[in-house]
Amino acid sequence: MVMTKLVRRVAAAAGVAAVAVASAGAAWVAGGNGDKGPSPTASSSVSVDDQALRAQKMADLQKPRPAESARPSGGILADERAAGLVASSLGVSHDAAEAALTQLIPLSGAKGGLDPHGDGFRAVATGLGVTPERLAQAIDDLKRGLG
Repeated sequence: MVMTKLVRRVAAAAGVAAVAVASAGAAWVAGGNGDKGPSPTASSSVSVDDQALRAQKMADLQKPRPAESARPSGGILADERAAGLVASSLGVSHDAAEAALTQLIPLSGAKGGLDPHGDGFRAVATGLGVTPERLAQAIDDLKRGLG
C-alpha cells in the first residue's frame, strides 16, 4: 500500500513535469520567429525568479571552492577555538594561550611547521610556564581536536 502511494506520487510528478515541458515548448513555438527564437512580445516561460536563480548559480560557479582557497593565515593556530583549548590543556589563562599562539603562528610557517626543539618554540613555552614538551603535546591535542 505504501509502495502504491509512492508510485502514484511519482507518476503524478512525472505528469506535471511533462505538461510543464509541453506548455513551455508550445509557448515557444507559438511566439517564435522561425530560427530567431521567441518574439519579444511572446510570454516567457522563464520567470524573473528563474533568471535570478540562474544568475546566482553562475556567480557561485565563479567563486573559488574551499579546496582551492588558500588556508587561512595561521591555520589551526589562528582558529578562534584554539586559545581556549590550549589554555584548558595547559592550565593557563585564555589570554596567555592566545598570546602564545600568536607568537607560534610565524614560527609554524618556517621550515614546514613548528619545531618543538627550536629556540622560538622553547621561548614561547617558557613564557607560558610550561615545558616545550607540554606545549608540543597541547598543540598535537589541538590538531586532533580541530583537525
